[in-house]
Amino acid sequence: MLVLPLMFTGCEIIAGIKARSVSGSVDMTGDSLKGITSFAVALFQNSFYSMISPLSVLCALAVTANGAQGETLAQMEDTINLSMPELNTYMGAFRKGLP
Repeated sequence: MLVLPLMFTGCEIIAGIKARSVSGSVDMTGDSLKGITSFAVALFQNSFYSMISPLSVLCALAVTANGAQGETLAQMEDTINLSMPELNTYMGAFRKGLP
């Protein structure tokens, strides 16, 4: 019975948070394509897991990066090889392309 009050109390934490709008088209050539590809290759090279999804990891990091600021955000952008606007545009286009 204690679980329900705790669940609803947590809703207040996100009450003022609004989604960022994503606009623009995704150009998956040049630097953007190299960024996504190099992230996926580095993930495979540095992982001892044989079954890993670079897209799943990218999605998780994108969610986390959207809440990051300062040095943490800069390090995440460096790891992902895309700026936040580029990453959000890419992930937004990916989501819209899903059936």
